[in-house]
Amino acid sequence: MKRKIFKYKSVWVLIFLLSLFIFFLFGYGIINELDEINKNPISDHLMLYIAILIFSLNFIGLMLLIGKSFITIKFLNSYYSFLIFFLVIGLIRKRLYLNDEITYNDFKYSFIIFSSLVILIYLINKFKYKEIQYENIEEIGKHND
Repeated sequence: MKRKIFKYKSVWVLIFLLSLFIFFLFGYGIINELDEINKNPISDHLMLYIAILIFSLNFIGLMLLIGKSFITIKFLNSYYSFLIFFLVIGLIRKRLYLNDEITYNDFKYSFIIFSSLVILIYLINKFKYKEIQYENIEEIGKHND
């Protein structure tokens, strides 16, 4: 019997395609950030480190998703919560540390990403495959005193 992660294949495909999109997006971002560092070696490397971290975690999540590991659900929940955390920290950093205004576009895109991640976490937990455990099936019909 094949191991299942989600009740429906469509949920698996949705999460796989989104993870693949994030994988390519952050891979492209890392390449661009490395080009920026080559042009200006004194620049701040914080964004590069965060992009590499998210890229690596996403790669691990893709491998767990493809391999249908038993820890996939927990890892994806942690990973998407981690992305929400960095999204919120990025907005706070922009406002407090950089003393920059949060524009309407920043708020709009952050809200869309935040909402998408929350919906994704909900879908992951709502449609995860729960195997039914038959612990006392041998005891049915027997008289126990």
